[in-house]
Amino acid sequence: MDSSHDAPAPSRGGRGDVSDDSLRDVIDQIQSIACEMAAPVRRARELIQRNQHNDTQVCASAAGRRLLGLLTNLTDAHSALSNELTQTPANHNKRRMDVDGGAAQWRAGDAVGPKETDSNKQHSNEVPAEDGGAKKRRRVDISHTADAAGGHSGGGSVGAGGAAADSQQQQGGATSLSADMTAPNQQQQQQHPVWYVLAHRGSDFLLRDVLRLRKTCKWARQLFGAPQLRQRLSHELSTQAGLRRTANGQQLLTFDDQQMGEGDLLAALCVTEAGGWSEMSEAVELAGQCGNCQLPVSLTASDLHQYPNKTAYLAAPRVLAQLKMVGPHIDFGDNTTFELFRYGNALRAIKDQGGFAINTNQTLPAHHPIQQHRQQHDPPVRSNISYDPPEGWVSLAARVSSSVSSFVKSIVIGHFWGTHQLNSTSQGINRHADNSRLITLLPTQSPHTPVEGCTSTTASRRSTDGMTYRHLVLTDAGHPFFAWITVMYRPNFNTVMVEVYTTEPAVSGGGGAFKGRFPETTRLARVVLGPVISAMIFDQ
Repeated sequence: MDSSHDAPAPSRGGRGDVSDDSLRDVIDQIQSIACEMAAPVRRARELIQRNQHNDTQVCASAAGRRLLGLLTNLTDAHSALSNELTQTPANHNKRRMDVDGGAAQWRAGDAVGPKETDSNKQHSNEVPAEDGGAKKRRRVDISHTADAAGGHSGGGSVGAGGAAADSQQQQGGATSLSADMTAPNQQQQQQHPVWYVLAHRGSDFLLRDVLRLRKTCKWARQLFGAPQLRQRLSHELSTQAGLRRTANGQQLLTFDDQQMGEGDLLAALCVTEAGGWSEMSEAVELAGQCGNCQLPVSLTASDLHQYPNKTAYLAAPRVLAQLKMVGPHIDFGDNTTFELFRYGNALRAIKDQGGFAINTNQTLPAHHPIQQHRQQHDPPVRSNISYDPPEGWVSLAARVSSSVSSFVKSIVIGHFWGTHQLNSTSQGINRHADNSRLITLLPTQSPHTPVEGCTSTTASRRSTDGMTYRHLVLTDAGHPFFAWITVMYRPNFNTVMVEVYTTEPAVSGGGGAFKGRFPETTRLARVVLGPVISAMIFDQ
C-alpha cells in the first residue's frame, strides 16, 4: 500500500503543514463546537423525560437513527483528534509557558504575553498567498448567526432545517425531537459560546486561559474586551461566598468597574480570582456595623495600583495585601482612615508618624500561643496603636494581634469604644469556674477558631506583661445595635475579667439590673458564656 496517499499534501507555497496560528484556530473551533453541543444534549434529555409517557415513538425512532449516525461520526472524530494531539509540535508547550509568564502582569498590554517586535508580529500573522487552505480556515464563520442559519454541516452532523424536514415527512408535521434538540439555548444566543464557558465557569477556566486566548486566538480576541471582562468580574464577585454578608447576603466588596479600562479590569480579576477574602470581608463587615465604611466597599483603579503587578501582590501576605487596598475605605473621621504607609522597609498604619509602625515579620518565642497558631496568609501583627479619648490616636504599650484581620477588628472596636455612648457591666470571675470555661475562650487554643454564638472575634496579647485580650462580637447587620464581650486575663492570676458592652436602647421599666434594661444583649451573651458564668455576671 502506498503510504504517500495518507500523508498530508504539501501546500503550493512549499510548506508541508498549516501555520501555528491556523492550527490554533482549528483547535479553537473544535472546542467551540464541543461547547455548543452541551446545551442541545441537555435539551434532548429534558424532552425525552417530558415525553416519555406520550406517543412519540415514531419521532423518537427517526431521531434515534440520525443520532446514532451522529454518535458514530463523533466517536471517529474524537479518536482522530486524540491521535493528532500526539503529533502536536513540541514548541507549543514553550509558547504556552511564555503566555503564562506574561499573564502575571496587571495591565492588558503586559497580560497578553511577551511583547513582539513589529517584524516578529508581521511574521506570525503572515499567511502565504498560495496557501488557499489556510485562508479558508481563517475565514470560517463561527458566529451564532452562522450556526443558527445552517448548523454544523461538516462531520456528518444534521442541520436544524434538515432534521425538521425529515420529521415532517415521517410524521405529517409533528414536532421533531431532533429539531427541538438543535434549538440553541436562549442564554447562549446572547453571547458567543466560548465566552459563555469562560465567563460562567471561572472555576474551570482560569484567567490565564482567557489571557492565552487573547494572545493566541485572533478571532477570539474581540470576545475579551472591557464589557466581557466586567461580566466575568461580576460573576466572580457574586459567586464567592466570602464576599457576602452571612446575615442577609449583602455584597461586601465590589469594584468601580465602569471607570476601569481593560488593564484595571484584568487587575481586578486577578485580585478577585486569587480568592481568600473571608478574613478581610469579616473585618469590612465589622467596620460597616461600627459605621466606619459604606457597604459594599467599592475598590477603584487607584486602590489596585497599590501593587505594580500580580507578582508583587501575591508576594505579600494575602490579608495584608488586601488591607493595603481596602484600608483607605475604613474611615474613622477627621480625615483619618486605615491607610497603610511605606516608611523605608517598615509599614505604618492610620498615621504616617513615629509610633504607628506595624510589624508582621516579628519573631515570637516558639511557646508563644500566637506563634503556635501563626498563619502565613494572615500573620500576627505587633503594634503600639490605640485609640484613647480624649487624646485620640496614640502610641501605647505594644500588643501582638493574632493576625492582620484580628488587628484591624481590634482597632475598629477600640475606636468604637472611645467614640460612642455605651452601657456595660463587668465582673471578675475565678479562672477555674465552670471547668475553666473562660480560659477556653482565650487564645490558649487556636485564636482563629470561631466561637459559638459570636459573629466575629479578635485576640491579642500585651507585650509588657502578657495580658491577653479577647473581643467576642455578639451582633451582626441584622441587629439595630452593637454589642460585644471583652475577656481579659493576666498569666499566673486567678481572676479573669469579663466586660459586656452594648448600644442597645434601655428598656423602660426594666429596673436597675443590666439584664432587665438590656434583655437582648443579655440573651446573646448567655449563649457565649454559658449558664454558670452568665449567672455570676447577670443574676447576682
